[in-house]
Amino acid sequence: MHCTGIVKPSGNEPVNCKVREISRKIVEIANKIMLFVVDEIKINPFRPNQIKRGMTKPRCFFFEKNESIIANLSRRHFRPTQEYRKLLPEIYEKAGLPPETLAEWSQYAGCSSCPCSPGFILRHPNGCPDELMNHIFVTVVMDETEALKLMAQGNLEAFV
Repeated sequence: MHCTGIVKPSGNEPVNCKVREISRKIVEIANKIMLFVVDEIKINPFRPNQIKRGMTKPRCFFFEKNESIIANLSRRHFRPTQEYRKLLPEIYEKAGLPPETLAEWSQYAGCSSCPCSPGFILRHPNGCPDELMNHIFVTVVMDETEALKLMAQGNLEAFV
């Protein structure tokens, strides 16, 4: 299905379909190479109301540094999940998680009623001890060296 004109994702802000096409291209390229690096990791402990609502597994959410609200909304369904997965060992080490922790991508990681907060749901092999019941918020930046390599190879259309 080819997207033309303007669409309304969730009925709020109109988003030009060209943004979606560019997002898809960036995701395809990012999943082939190591295009992102970790800029910042924030660890937030579970709040009591989250446990009451049935949230029993930690989450890991990714954000691109300086990403606008419109860009975030338009790219929510086109995140480079394979690329983010490559960063998980570094994140586990900094967050004190065992390396065998499993991560499953979910569009509904942060909100069970809509796909507004995609992220990884983390599963510990022997259950999750209370001291590891934390949400992890990761800010990533594009690795400029890899981006320059892409441009040198003639893959400029991904950055237009």
